[in-house]
Amino acid sequence: MASLVALHAKTLFLMDSVIQPQIQRAELRDFAQVARGQVQQHLNTAVPIQQDLSPSP
Repeated sequence: MASLVALHAKTLFLMDSVIQPQIQRAELRDFAQVARGQVQQHLNTAVPIQQDLSPSP
């Protein structure tokens, strides 16, 4: 689960800092925004699952 959370976070970082600034066509920018929202939703779902699976101290 930790890998899943890390990869989703890294994907969001790359989308925001590398991909989005380079998109020039509006329809591609719109598609990227939708895809980013889906990745964010997956991350929002994965984080609580990871927390539930982590042993408490």
